Amino acid sequence: MHAASGDCPRLTDLSLRTALAAKFGVDQEDVALVRCVIKDGSKKGENFGSEIKTVTVEATVKKSEKHTVSFMAKCMPMNKVREKGLRDVSII
Repeated sequence: MHAASGDCPRLTDLSLRTALAAKFGVDQEDVALVRCVIKDGSKKGENFGSEIKTVTVEATVKKSEKHTVSFMAKCMPMNKVREKGLRDVSII
């Protein structure tokens, strides 16, 4: 499964497995991603300075435990000018 989205390229299989492994107290090798849905988590103009995404992940832990986990992700904007501005002031 490839979780990375054009909307938030840092949400990779590895980053999601790492987060879920920490949540469930297992090694990342024990987490298998089944499905990942990434949607907008805020409306344009809500002044977060970044893009907020709602992420829902279905995963199997230790080959038997099935879990669905939802969380919010703060992503760098896809607009290069906004991204540079945020990096320059160290907001993200």
